Amino acid sequence: MIELSITFIASFLIWVMVFLLFYNWKDKKFKKEHIFHAGMAGLLVWLIASFVKDLFPAVRPFQINGYPPLTLTVPFSSTFPSTHTAVAFAIATSAYLHNKRLGLRYFVIALFVALGRYLSNVHFFIDIIGGSVLGITISIITAKIHLPELTKKLIT
Repeated sequence: MIELSITFIASFLIWVMVFLLFYNWKDKKFKKEHIFHAGMAGLLVWLIASFVKDLFPAVRPFQINGYPPLTLTVPFSSTFPSTHTAVAFAIATSAYLHNKRLGLRYFVIALFVALGRYLSNVHFFIDIIGGSVLGITISIITAKIHLPELTKKLIT
């Protein structure tokens, strides 16, 4: 039962975060623009994390310790940084920048995503830290850039 919970947290909880963004938009707690910012931050951080993984090839914990990964799929890309964690923290930071109360809830979920990736034997602790810092940083930069005209054109 514990292993199934870890697999859910490590593999699916990030999709719950995405679903909650749209749910909170339908519930009028976020505007379409907020969803766009979270999506852009998530996409950008995913691309950057993928690039960084290519720069710093590193094996995953399950490849060293011999215990199987507790994820739905078996990842074989480099381990640093955790892309799931980076995207989760980018979404949480975007949510926080637009609605502090809801954003704190997203941070709790992002922490669970990070913990799930660690407990599922696919990331080291440093990968989680790197992913969370990258996600927060890219989300803040995305919010600062905020191209209002481009945003309006893309979401209307």
